[in-house]
Order: sequence, then C-alpha cells, then structure tokens
Amino acid sequence: MRKWVILGVLAAVAGWGGFAHWRTTRYDDLIRKYSEKYRLDFHLVKAVIYEESNFNPNARGSRGEIGLMQITPGVGQEFWARRSDLPYDPKRLLDPEHNIEVGCWYLRDSFDMYRDSRDTLICGLARYNAGQSRVARWKTAADLDPTSALIDNIDFPSTRDYIIRIVTRARRQSQNYLW
Repeated sequence: MRKWVILGVLAAVAGWGGFAHWRTTRYDDLIRKYSEKYRLDFHLVKAVIYEESNFNPNARGSRGEIGLMQITPGVGQEFWARRSDLPYDPKRLLDPEHNIEVGCWYLRDSFDMYRDSRDTLICGLARYNAGQSRVARWKTAADLDPTSALIDNIDFPSTRDYIIRIVTRARRQSQNYLW
C-alpha cells in the first residue's frame, strides 16, 4: 500500500512522464558498466531488461526467474560457481547490480556460444528466452534450408515476438527514440 502512495505522490509531483523516465533510466549506470564489461550493446541490454521486467527489480517469473533480467536461480548458481567457492544465495538476484551482471554474463555466454552462426544475435536471444536445446532444434532446421532464416524456424510465437521486440527496441533506442 505504501509503495502505491509513494508512486502516486511521485506521479503527481513529476507527472507520469517524469516517473516513466526515472523508471527506465535509474539503472543506466549499472547497465553501462556491465554491458561494457561483457562487451554488449548498452541498448540491447536495456531492451532485454525492458522486455523481461519492465525495469522492476523485484519481478518474479512463473518459472522462478528473478529480478530485472529475470535470471533463473540455476543461471545465478552457474555464474557464482565460476566466481567463488562460497555458497550462493538466489536472493542475491534481487540486487539490481548483481542481477544485471549475471544477466550480461549470460547474454555474452549465449552470444559466444553461437559466434560462428550466421544468426548469432537471434540464437543468443533465443537461448536467453527459451533455452539451449530449443535453439539447437531451430538452428538445425534453419541449417537444413540455407534460404531460411533462424527466426522463421522458431515455432514458439512468444519467443519469436520476444526477439523481434528486443531487437526493434534496441535499434530504435540507439537512434535516440524514447522508451
């Protein structure tokens, strides 16, 4: 209840445009930091966050995804296992900085996995959204027909639309359109 009162006051004082701007830019420094660290396009990472959580750091997905970039505890554990011997607490994924770092690491890992593909961007985003085994199936189908694009072989409309929305939003934003 208190959160809605605070949001209402902010909206009244700044106007919804001001609140929307703050909501979509308050993590820009972290997005820039980790997109640079993992050699990712800032606008692409921001588009993934927009699509995954609409910039809600407390977002929870139906399959256990957590935070801004909707990281699964398994991906968080994999990231942590490569960085530390300490036990991992999935609640750390609610920390925006940790969540953005893990998400950027996983995106970079996804793009690197498919770096020799003619559809690196599509494969990486598809893995982020639908998983590696599904990408393998879609990639095999696309490879069988060289005139076919991978995106046309994605038989999950939600994943295909997810990729299109992210790529479109990232391109628009890189041309200085508003979110």
